Amino acid sequence: MFCYMAVVLYSPSLAIEQVTGIPLWVSIVSTGLVCTIYTSLGGMKAVVFTDTFQSIVMFSGLILIIFLGTNRVGGIEVIYQRLYEGDRLQFLEFSASPFVRHTFWSIMIGGFFTSLTVYGSNQATIQRYLTLPSIKDAQIAMMINLLGTFSILVICCLCGFVAYANYFDCDPLLSNRISNYDQLLPFFVVDLLKNFYGLPGLFIACIYSAALSTISSGLNSLSAVFLHDFIYPFYASYKLNSLSHGRSMITTNFLAGCFGLITIGLAYLCKYVGSTVLQISLSIFGLLGGPLLGVMMLGMLVPFANSKGALVGLLASTSFNFWLGISSILYGSKPESKKFSINQCLSNFNSTFSVYQNSSSNQIMKNEGFSKIYDLSYYWYSLLAVFNVFFIGILISLITNAFEKNITRPDDDLLVFGGKKYLKSVEIESLDEKIKMMNK
Repeated sequence: MFCYMAVVLYSPSLAIEQVTGIPLWVSIVSTGLVCTIYTSLGGMKAVVFTDTFQSIVMFSGLILIIFLGTNRVGGIEVIYQRLYEGDRLQFLEFSASPFVRHTFWSIMIGGFFTSLTVYGSNQATIQRYLTLPSIKDAQIAMMINLLGTFSILVICCLCGFVAYANYFDCDPLLSNRISNYDQLLPFFVVDLLKNFYGLPGLFIACIYSAALSTISSGLNSLSAVFLHDFIYPFYASYKLNSLSHGRSMITTNFLAGCFGLITIGLAYLCKYVGSTVLQISLSIFGLLGGPLLGVMMLGMLVPFANSKGALVGLLASTSFNFWLGISSILYGSKPESKKFSINQCLSNFNSTFSVYQNSSSNQIMKNEGFSKIYDLSYYWYSLLAVFNVFFIGILISLITNAFEKNITRPDDDLLVFGGKKYLKSVEIESLDEKIKMMNK
């Protein structure tokens, strides 16, 4: 969660740097402090209300960019033609190799498990489920969320299409107008809306809305988990008086502030990773969220799995994924990029041409043998993590169960194939208690 929030904080800071010229570290610190303060003071209620408002701003800004950008480039037909000529539309990549960065199989299968880490094991998402009065309401909210997520993904893809079409013959990176491709959309917006006073600010609000929404929910969930999993057991183990509601709120606010400062520090390190913001985000979900998803699926699908197997599987899978992620950054082959054109650049032609020549002449070194694993597509990280948890968890559970005299079978309602799971009432007292606890 820390790593993902750091990436989310880094993204809008890049945008504000490109639009206003404010140094990156200033943007990171100011954005992080604002989000930390209002999350600490407002709690979960502030997170939910601001998320709703920020979603409206985010959709409005992106739709405006698509409309104005399409009008500027000459229509949908021109966009499609340039995408086709630039070989940006690839729907029939069915390679079975897991080392190809983007294929139909990696996106559909690997992407499914990556998304499952968000909706099935992410603390911030589960905390939102618990704020609703019943399981049915949580299911309805999830369906609405899936519709909104699909819509925002389509809109973001359309924004990328429009931006590419506008810079089809004059790539901003090769012409030295931006320093990395994560700044492309902010640069495009400023270039597109330079004659519309106030609209670039709307776009910045759009970017900040998406970031603040994610960071605030993450800070709130982390502070709640730390409080209930560490602070409360500490008081109970030493037989101290339980924390009052007021002291619990103060402790939660303090923890949110501390976690916010940690996020600010990690966000500054993102600039040294060398990957795009999207790839970093999905890699984090797979590398660190995948093992946790594996543990939850192990408990739901394997009746004889025990706590020892789950713990060893979690630790082993997390360690392996951590090693794989770091090694991929240090030793992984850089993906082959598509061709870019600078034929229509009207300024600094000589300097941009030299940059283009150097970038195209560098040969990409491919890993061979065992080192090939460093080139594994980041879409497969989550599935690999789940497989490792299942393999090690089942093995350890079988070994330890052989030495156990009394093996307790889990409640059928906790298993996916329990039989009576969906026939029972959803009015569960323990759930109501959790909801009241999270709403404090």
